[in-house]
Amino acid sequence: MALRSPDGVDDNLGTLLLKNRSLSGSAQPPGRGHIIDPRTAALAAGPVATWAAADSATLTDCLSTAFFVMSPGEVEEYCRQHPSVGSIVILKDSGGRKVLRYGKW
Repeated sequence: MALRSPDGVDDNLGTLLLKNRSLSGSAQPPGRGHIIDPRTAALAAGPVATWAAADSATLTDCLSTAFFVMSPGEVEEYCRQHPSVGSIVILKDSGGRKVLRYGKW
């Protein structure tokens, strides 16, 4: 499966081969917000996109959304404390796009 960024950049972030694992992603295109940060009760500003990989589809669905409202440091710490979980976070700022990868891939 090819992993592509939802920010309109037409490049492949990588190819994943999954066996006995699940992958879920979260993104919030401009003008179509739907992810609420429970800490602020407002639309999450979030990164461009997040993905979570783990042994369970239910877990990855929850984590990809949770990772969207967490800081990169919080995502990194979660993956460190849960060795079977992996995450990709795409950030965009004035310096361009940055892809962060944490945990098990």
